Amino acid sequence: MTAERLQWSPSTFWMATALELSMAIDAITGQTKSASPVSRDRIRVIMAEHGSQKSIRNKAEHR
Repeated sequence: MTAERLQWSPSTFWMATALELSMAIDAITGQTKSASPVSRDRIRVIMAEHGSQKSIRNKAEHR
């Protein structure tokens, strides 16, 4: 079942937007419609500039 594969807590699921849920389902089912809007190189640059941040998943679970 897709919901189990997401491994989201109930609070994370209910806080997700329709777009976030759709993108997560597409990612785990391999049905992405297009290439990532952000390249891996750009992600590396952003991380170098801003450092690593705590996961939003952890924030949602603590609410």
